[in-house]
Amino acid sequence: MSDTALNDDGSLLRVAGLNKYMPGSRRLWRAREWYHTLKDVDFRIHCGELIGLAGVSGAGKSTLLNLMLGLTRADAGEIVCQGRPILPGTVRAMRWYRRTVQYIPQDPASSLDPRMSVGELIQEPLARLRIDCHRERRAAESLEQVGLDASFLRRRPTELSGGQAQRVAIARAIAVRPRLLLADEPLSGLDLPTQSRVTEVLKSLHHDAGIGLLLISHDLSVVCRLCQRTIVLDDGKIIEDRPTAALFRSPEHARTAALLRASPGLPHFATHHNDTMPATYDKESPP
Repeated sequence: MSDTALNDDGSLLRVAGLNKYMPGSRRLWRAREWYHTLKDVDFRIHCGELIGLAGVSGAGKSTLLNLMLGLTRADAGEIVCQGRPILPGTVRAMRWYRRTVQYIPQDPASSLDPRMSVGELIQEPLARLRIDCHRERRAAESLEQVGLDASFLRRRPTELSGGQAQRVAIARAIAVRPRLLLADEPLSGLDLPTQSRVTEVLKSLHHDAGIGLLLISHDLSVVCRLCQRTIVLDDGKIIEDRPTAALFRSPEHARTAALLRASPGLPHFATHHNDTMPATYDKESPP
């Protein structure tokens, strides 16, 4: 498939009418309950876009991420990337997709095998996806892109700080030269200076390599620092999908306003959102 292939609407990735039901716990003498965790989710990602996906715990962010990674099947709707549907299947069937879309985990320590060196970890997806390149050189280049020098190639994950481990996880993802990164809370658990360094790494990847980003977070201050556009998910539905600055200045939904209030460190334009809330929303009570 051509690296420049896009969907018919010009998007890199299209999510259309996505619905997913998840089983609840089974109770004695009662039928299993099913929960509608995603409800007609629709959005598009264009090349090089920086998009935030925000919402409280239980809003459906992780379910949506698993579907976008091709790890589970939707009950209705579709996800289309470069004109081809994303469905769970064999590694061979998904190889083209893994070259286009890569994942950055929330906890890199759990995803980096301590028995392997950093160099081996970065080269592993190159081998699995059969990417024709000088793998050691590509690994060193990827480390340089995230602000680490080639000496890290010989280190083990247990020798890394939290911020270094996160940057190695990013280097591993970008080594295959993807067009889109799916980042699951990549700054959670990091101290503020380390968060700033990782944020700058993600910004530079967008600026220098044109890599797009879907940043999944419950913290809108993180989304604000990185993303041009923000999607807010609540109870499995998209309640807002707008440019970040406009959404933060004037949230249209009470849940968005509540998320803004709960996110410290927002820039000045986002701190007066209560003044622009719908008149029907009680500013003194949680939604």
